[in-house]
Amino acid sequence: MSSIRLQEILTRAVVGRCDRRVVWTQTAPADGADCVLGVHVSQPQLHLEEGPSGPQVVLSAVCEVWCSTGDETRVERIACAHTEPADVPLVARVVGETETTGRLLRGARCLEAEVREGLFHLTLEMHIALEAVGVARLWVKAFDLEDGVLPDEDAFDSGTSDSSLSVEELTTDGEPEPGAEAWAEPETWTEPESWKEPDPWAEPAPWADAEPWAEAEPTGDADRADGTETGGEEGERLEAKAAAGGGSAEMAYVVSASGASDRDARRTRAAVARFRGPSNVRISIIQ
Repeated sequence: MSSIRLQEILTRAVVGRCDRRVVWTQTAPADGADCVLGVHVSQPQLHLEEGPSGPQVVLSAVCEVWCSTGDETRVERIACAHTEPADVPLVARVVGETETTGRLLRGARCLEAEVREGLFHLTLEMHIALEAVGVARLWVKAFDLEDGVLPDEDAFDSGTSDSSLSVEELTTDGEPEPGAEAWAEPETWTEPESWKEPDPWAEPAPWADAEPWAEAEPTGDADRADGTETGGEEGERLEAKAAAGGGSAEMAYVVSASGASDRDARRTRAAVARFRGPSNVRISIIQ
């Protein structure tokens, strides 16, 4: 058998909270000023004090009013204050008295300023947040379970939302629930091979950064007869320079050779010599 009973809990908690926009009008003597040119609001403050009918919130700020007095201007410093009841709606049953706290949500600002009937009329706005803290009384349902038997909760339904009304049966035989997906073993993670830092002092291979050679297109016997496509004496000079070690690893010479006769000026060849070492010479003919 199982039994149900109600238990009372007393705890200190926030029993009320509200945000409020406060707007009030402050008046002060104008002392000969005829119009307001500007207002700067500073030093906004909020504090609570106990009043005759409960806690009260006291708001204060300092307004520096720039005003005109005929042919001159001056700045008047006016202290503004406002008091109103700190009413906070409660959302729980409270035992004893409550303590009200407050804070500013934003600074004060001036909505309107004017001189009327010899007085400054300043309309100020402030946004505040109030909280009430006290001892709250709560009632909870308690069940005594015997032999692992859950009670019939429909018999104790009070018509209100209760977290105890949602009870899930636990699977005790270790078998998976119908429709549940089988759990798969995660794959074994293997550590990647460590990256080896290349040796900056190692001598690079002569072909490591070489560009692919462009093979020259074959030419006919008539083209080889005039001797212009081989570069002539310029090609022999480049070969002799490479054999003597005058070339560098990334050096390239481009020699243009043209025919000696004007009648065949359209037939132009360029001899390209690439040097990949002191003894590596290659000359390609590009048509």
